[in-house]
Amino acid sequence: MPTIELLDPIGHAPEQRRGLIHPLEGLEGKRLGLRIQWASFDKFCNRLEKDLSAQHHVGQFVRFMPQGRVAKLGRETAQELKRFATEVDAAVVGLAA
Repeated sequence: MPTIELLDPIGHAPEQRRGLIHPLEGLEGKRLGLRIQWASFDKFCNRLEKDLSAQHHVGQFVRFMPQGRVAKLGRETAQELKRFATEVDAAVVGLAA
């Protein structure tokens, strides 16, 4: 009989809590990260880039699109995700698009 793999969507809470970060004063000249999981969200990001560039003069957009679920891809992808987070001033995460 074939088996199925059940994934647990519950993350483990960090041992040390961090405070909230301060909101950005604006987007002008900032690096905005777009964390993409599905092609439909990629299409949304294309439009978002166009609109935010025109209206808020975002300096640069940085996209991160792992080739699968981060939890299944392991340490290398987790390191890429951490690097992505340090390279941007703010990020839009589209996990439910």
